[in-house]
Amino acid sequence: MMKRILYVFVVLLAICCNKADDGGDKPLGSSLEPIEVEEGKDLVGYILYSDGTRAEGVVVSDGFSCTVTNEKGVYQLARNDKARHVFFSYPNNCEITFDGNAVPEYYFKLPAKTNTALRHDFTLKKSGQIPPSKFVLYLIADSQVKLPYMESRFVDDIVADINADVAGRNYPCIAVTLGDDGDDNLYHVSKGTTTTTFKTVSNLYGHLKIPCFHCIGNHDHDKTIASGDDYYYRSLSSYEEAFSPVNYSFNFGNVHFVVMDDVRYTAPSTYTSGLLDEQVEWLRQDLSYVPTDRQVYVCLHIPIRGAASFQNRDALFDLLKPYPLKRIFAGHSHYNHHYIHTKHDNLHGWIVSAAHGLFWRGIIAKDGSYNGYRVCVVGKNGVEDEYYKSAKFDKSVQGRMLDPSKFTTWKDGRDNDNVRWTDKVICNIWNSDNQTYYKWKVELYEDG
Repeated sequence: MMKRILYVFVVLLAICCNKADDGGDKPLGSSLEPIEVEEGKDLVGYILYSDGTRAEGVVVSDGFSCTVTNEKGVYQLARNDKARHVFFSYPNNCEITFDGNAVPEYYFKLPAKTNTALRHDFTLKKSGQIPPSKFVLYLIADSQVKLPYMESRFVDDIVADINADVAGRNYPCIAVTLGDDGDDNLYHVSKGTTTTTFKTVSNLYGHLKIPCFHCIGNHDHDKTIASGDDYYYRSLSSYEEAFSPVNYSFNFGNVHFVVMDDVRYTAPSTYTSGLLDEQVEWLRQDLSYVPTDRQVYVCLHIPIRGAASFQNRDALFDLLKPYPLKRIFAGHSHYNHHYIHTKHDNLHGWIVSAAHGLFWRGIIAKDGSYNGYRVCVVGKNGVEDEYYKSAKFDKSVQGRMLDPSKFTTWKDGRDNDNVRWTDKVICNIWNSDNQTYYKWKVELYEDG
């Protein structure tokens, strides 16, 4: 047993003394006793608070299985052969620290697996308010930045608008992207049509003043990877290097966030939607540590809606069933849409319109909305306020009046009731709800 302990302690010294290789992990002091590695475990470490006390009950994972730290702040895992990271799920009593690109510091990139147990330690910083009773969530979907002019548009339109909104808030704020931060960047770089890499896009988020968690999309997988065995996992590497792991969780306020990759790639241009069995098992273990009085928000890229073809859809819904306050957020479709899964516990899903509008051509998106993002003010018992925020417009701008006579296809046309379009007032309310959940009331006034 002493030999086993010594090996682990030597690895600790290598990690803690070389900050360039450990993703910014802070030395925790030589006073920590070596860890007695349990049989069958080969990934271990301490999690301490910045004041030196042990962090008990923190969930730790390699993306395939989960465990919790014991009373000494120690975690132990049997590392999966496919695991590329070890990470913790931020407890809701801790401050979310983040790097220069606004990426939260919750994970460590694992070196190649060996026959020796690996030790990696983490430090947490307790927040002043435990936990925040209210916070603001910003959801950014489909920025798809792949050219230099799009880089400046993204920073000047979306990031600057979020920063301005954050400046006016009295509550903590976080952001989550919903996939397609990039747009097949490495493929276009390889063809010499752009210089904007995934890392370039990641750097743009450094202009954000708040932590930003990332979700991978179909255009974030590496299409330069040749087809073959384990294509899916090999297509993740470039994105993970620039952004973060693709399956993870964290807690903030009274919400447990789950971020997952639901893009099932089998070849460079071939994909379906859904979750792998091993993702479902990881989620089952992750949620086993989450009390049912918590809100659970699942962040994906491809919406589920009523698609029976979504792999493991029912398994996902079954895992979420015990949680009364739950939501699914997604992007991909480039328009705003609210969907209620009436056959699955009235689970609510929201699709957020594309931040790029129509691929950064002007400011109008697919559904007629302006390019922007979604804002949710989240309290202890649910979302207290939410709306789609158009970049560079006041939040009260939620629709546009249209004159049918200015559109050729409407000028001489009639609707299904045989009423001429030119005899109507057309109003595009892009965040309206057609399932009566919000019970929108629309009124038109003319001359008072």
